[in-house]
Amino acid sequence: MIDINWKVFEIKNQNVTESFESMCYFLFCRRHKLKEGIVTDFNQVGLETEPVKNLNGEYCGFQSKFFLKKVNYNDIYDSVKRACDNYPNLKHITIYLNLPAKISCESAKNIQKICKEKKVEIEWFTQEQFKVILNQPENLDLAEFYFGKIDILNMLSDSKNLRINTLLSSMEYMELNLQNENSIITITEYCRRILESNNKLHLFTGAAGTGKSVCMRKILNIYGAFDEKNKTEQIRKIENLGAICIFINLNNTLLDSLEEVISSYKNIYYADCSNNKFIYLLDGFDEIPKENVDSTLLHIEQLLEKDETKKIVISSRLSSNNKFRLKATFKEIEEYTIVDLTNEQIHDYFDKKGDIKKINKFNEYCKEKEFWEENIKDILTLSLLWKYIDDINSESVFTDLMKINISTVLNDIHYRKYLEKLNLPNPKAESIININKRLALYLMENKKFSITNAEIQEIVGNIYQKCDYTSINEIVSFLADVFFDVAITENTRVFSYQHRRFLEYFTLLDVEERVQKDIRYLRKSDIIINKDLFEDMLIPYFKEKAIRNKDISLAFEVGMFNVYLGKDKAWGVDNTFYYWSRQIIYSISALPIDILQKAIHDRALPLEKFFNEIPEKIIKILSENENLNLKDDLKQYYINFVLLIVLLHKEGKEKLVLELLPQYEKIKKTCRDNEYYFYSINYKENYLFWRCILYIEFVIYDNTDQIINNSYQISMEEKIDDLLDGHLRIDYLVLNSLYYNLIRYYPEKCEQLIKNMDVSQLSIFALAAVNAECLNIIVQNNRVINELKTILREEIKEGGIRGIICISLKKFLGETITENEESIVIEYLRCNPFRAHSMFWKKYYDVVGFVIMLFKTEIDMQKLDVSVNRYVYAYEKYCELLREKCTITKFVSNIKEDINGSLESVYYIRILLGKALSLCKSDKLVKSTIEYISEILLNGGVLVVYQTMKRYNRNRFLKAVNTSLVNKLNHSYIYKDVDYMSTSDLLFMLSFISADYNGIKSYDFLLKGLSNGVMRMDESKDTIGDYKLLESLEVILNKNWLSTKQIKLYLDRIILIASIMNNYHISNDVHGKTMEILQEYDFELAEYYYNKISNLKETYNKIHYEFAMELIRRGRKIDSIENCLNNIEEIIDRYYQKIEWHSLYYKITAYLEIASCDYYTSAQQEKGFKRACDEIQRMEDAGWNRELEKREYGIYESLCEIRHKKVDVKESKENNISNNFQKDCNDENNLLNIIKCIKSEKDLRAFINKMETEYILDNLNVNEQLLKKCIEITGNINLIISLLENKHYPSSTIYSCNSGNFWMLIVAALNNPKSKSSIFEYLIESGGGHDGFSELIKIYAFMDKRDVCMKAFETLLNIVEFLVC
Repeated sequence: MIDINWKVFEIKNQNVTESFESMCYFLFCRRHKLKEGIVTDFNQVGLETEPVKNLNGEYCGFQSKFFLKKVNYNDIYDSVKRACDNYPNLKHITIYLNLPAKISCESAKNIQKICKEKKVEIEWFTQEQFKVILNQPENLDLAEFYFGKIDILNMLSDSKNLRINTLLSSMEYMELNLQNENSIITITEYCRRILESNNKLHLFTGAAGTGKSVCMRKILNIYGAFDEKNKTEQIRKIENLGAICIFINLNNTLLDSLEEVISSYKNIYYADCSNNKFIYLLDGFDEIPKENVDSTLLHIEQLLEKDETKKIVISSRLSSNNKFRLKATFKEIEEYTIVDLTNEQIHDYFDKKGDIKKINKFNEYCKEKEFWEENIKDILTLSLLWKYIDDINSESVFTDLMKINISTVLNDIHYRKYLEKLNLPNPKAESIININKRLALYLMENKKFSITNAEIQEIVGNIYQKCDYTSINEIVSFLADVFFDVAITENTRVFSYQHRRFLEYFTLLDVEERVQKDIRYLRKSDIIINKDLFEDMLIPYFKEKAIRNKDISLAFEVGMFNVYLGKDKAWGVDNTFYYWSRQIIYSISALPIDILQKAIHDRALPLEKFFNEIPEKIIKILSENENLNLKDDLKQYYINFVLLIVLLHKEGKEKLVLELLPQYEKIKKTCRDNEYYFYSINYKENYLFWRCILYIEFVIYDNTDQIINNSYQISMEEKIDDLLDGHLRIDYLVLNSLYYNLIRYYPEKCEQLIKNMDVSQLSIFALAAVNAECLNIIVQNNRVINELKTILREEIKEGGIRGIICISLKKFLGETITENEESIVIEYLRCNPFRAHSMFWKKYYDVVGFVIMLFKTEIDMQKLDVSVNRYVYAYEKYCELLREKCTITKFVSNIKEDINGSLESVYYIRILLGKALSLCKSDKLVKSTIEYISEILLNGGVLVVYQTMKRYNRNRFLKAVNTSLVNKLNHSYIYKDVDYMSTSDLLFMLSFISADYNGIKSYDFLLKGLSNGVMRMDESKDTIGDYKLLESLEVILNKNWLSTKQIKLYLDRIILIASIMNNYHISNDVHGKTMEILQEYDFELAEYYYNKISNLKETYNKIHYEFAMELIRRGRKIDSIENCLNNIEEIIDRYYQKIEWHSLYYKITAYLEIASCDYYTSAQQEKGFKRACDEIQRMEDAGWNRELEKREYGIYESLCEIRHKKVDVKESKENNISNNFQKDCNDENNLLNIIKCIKSEKDLRAFINKMETEYILDNLNVNEQLLKKCIEITGNINLIISLLENKHYPSSTIYSCNSGNFWMLIVAALNNPKSKSSIFEYLIESGGGHDGFSELIKIYAFMDKRDVCMKAFETLLNIVEFLVC
């Protein structure tokens, strides 16, 4: 029993009045089964809180009065009177007093009298009642918190647990469910199963904010009988249980003080119990400091060995490094995980509340918007929605709830009176929010969930530097009271937000500010790959804010985000790039298990999709059974899924493999049911997929013998003579993959397999055997070699690839081949000129290398493609290395000229080099060789070699490559490649390579690869960075809204954008389009821009030519023009194999222009004519006809006539394409007459339908009349809006022949008072999409809305920079 000593209360609690109010508040809530959170802003109306209904449905309230010496009855009288006067429905008042009350005195009688008159029942709750109630089992936490001895450990009674226990006793408590691999059960059922289990150790986990601590406290209440009505019942239940329950917060209690904890527990809570067995509840395993984890694990081991330990139950965050160390130590521990709230639970919560109005509103919102049901995953969100549902609408988002909640809390009088005293700028509530934003950002950037007292003090001090130490402490105390749970760890206070949602919300507010300053922050901080924060919170928040503030630029910015997330119907981007990446699978599988487990369970990041979403998508697509062979997504998902299983198995992560195999079996069955067999037009994908499938069946399932037996019949029937020319057959792929896996993982079974083969069957085996990584195994296996020689001893008479590969293998093994066999091979090689593209794309480069190296003296090697020749040479040297005819250093020396450059063979020779390093017999010289090639390999080449080596011989790689070499790889010049996807792939390679050296850094590289690749322009078809951006610039320039200085600043940014786009091979015409615009608008600006780009390789010939022509037309100096023309590059036309015609013709045109331009002297004109004649001759010498086009021919003819020179060129024939397009029906007057004749909605619909292909509304007047007619007939513009929706405007301007004219329809609607509101609402809701900004600028420029246009252009430019940054 805890001594309720009020002197101790005064010593322990600095602010006794506030602490007394808080304690009474908890008692009142628990008594009436209320969750904490009763509104208290009632401006001195006599009660501490708003009256609430008790269990009988009657309103009750309380007043708490702490007096130091004697009771002030007048003070109580004033409070009670105000309460009775202000609340006519009030039926009960409880007066909490810390001193004895003389109810019989006159002052007390006056208080009772006024209550009687108002029919209010009064209850006096004084010292004696506190002694009884605080020692009830359910309130022992309050007794310990407010009255416990200062030196006793705070096991239960911290601020967090007081709130939790109050929640557990309230009507709002909802029992959460837990799930393991087999079942879903309640917490109560979980407690029963623990007792029935033979295991002592148990673990349950949950994501941040899902209610772990609530569940743990519920377990304590059950085992500790804290939910019993009195002490007697509590003791009886504990005796029946046979053990005392000990609850320990691991974040503030070390297990080496366990004896002290047990002693304190028994004295405080179980003094009358005779049990000497214990159930330990260890809460917050994820919160143990890193340096204490090992000692904690050791203590747990010791506890498990003790007879008096009945059970240990541990709670931890789902994705925690500590948890994975726990599971690595205790491998048999069974884990249960907290399940998200179900839709049924959510609706039950509302139904049990019984407020029909709120229930109906919630159901209505759910029908209108799935967002609410999808995002209510925890009790806090649910309770906030219930509490504030009357303050929101169906378009509201979760952030609205948080904003209302925080505003309500900060304006609560209980907190407000302390807030106003803080040394903060006004408005003080905004200052508190500002501090929280900085704290949340600090936690996010440092990937932490808690922050120390010192860290908070430092951050607050940095924000408000004029605050002294005392002021900062007061601010920190206020933050702790309102937003944080506080724990004591290693003699310091540690703060964590009361709920994950607070952290997310304040992070969101800070990110919003940073994004407004620099949108690229989203990528720099990896926010764009955090689905929870970016897609589920930030984007909905921006959308709601745009609607609320009528901010059309922000709405269109959101629309652009959705475009590049693939969520725009008109202009979706390709599927998320990482679904198509193989390298990301290598990266994922190589991560240390603790980090990988954490990443898999982090639903905010994409990695969990590979384990959950992708297999579900595969099954879904297969079940639909529609054109499955055309489903590229299915193929990519399927390859990556089976590759993931294989690589995880190779990495020794067998538990994860076991978790994925049931999904694999479901997919396999669905494939059989739908008769689907994987086949891709990409040969590499075919080989990879089937090799993975056979690995799973061979190695993981160990079905080797059965599969080998089944393969004999297939191998007898499979014909491969057209293999290199035709399509791969699935039977061949299966056999090739079978033999590939057999050679690599069961070489001892190869001998028996090939004994029963004929030459035809052996040819398929041989095609697998000559893969570089398989040939290494064959040459070391004499028994296999002897068996092969036996089969190949007879003369081989078959032609085609099956005969060729067997004859080549026969020669490779040292057997003599006959003249006939040699002639078969030579004839085949002469008839098959192997092309590099086909050889590498179809993945038979090792086959070609193997055959040609053996017969190279019999064919003309010079006729081979250079890439083919170089790979054959490298393969030959590799074979010499395998046979120990050369060292690894000699091998590298032989091929070092072939591992850099642009030849197609370079990449494959790098892979061959990686295999050579990993598979050569001796480890000697490997380390020094690696250091050598690390110096000579350029760009990402070293990553390819390292990754290949690690894949094929991890142990040797780890011995040969030290941390220093790996650290040198962390430079952009190493991993930056030709486009975003290949750059991401190199980052994934770097992640794979780094995993064994630094797991955290490996994970960071993985995230960096993801962030680098998502939300990017399409390399070939995206127009946002050139045409759409520059169309908008042209509109603004034509309005003359910008100074020359402002324009130059924009041009500099555009040049940088173009530079990045060109570096990443994004097809664009930024420079050409910009020069075209500037030459028309302001030639001085064109000169400024040209001088910036003239020496860039991406400035193509036409740009130089057109600028030179503009110089000529302005009579500029000949030297300037010559310099410009000298920039024209003579490009070889690959089709005609001669200098490109335009490279020559541009100069002819320019010199003719000089010769005929009146700005120049006769001498300059004469020189120009001579240069033109020289260029005509050069054109003829280059192999082109001596012809000029019509305009140039006319100039040349005139100049020849003046000079009495014979015309020695011909006029080229022009293709005259007649345009028979009739514009009669689209004449303005005709269209106006048609619109005028529209009398009904039917006629109006017919006219709108003809706008699809027939009517072209290309002027404002016609659009205005159509709009007026629509309003006249229907009373609104719904038909117009439907037209825009159907044509996906403004996201796209290509869906109909009028899409490019719709902007005029929008102008007409915005200028019409009857339609302005509707069309503006449509634009905001549509979100603009891909083409939205350029259309928006066109619209508002026409209306002379400078501010709107400039804000939109700046936003568009920022977005383009974000897409390429």
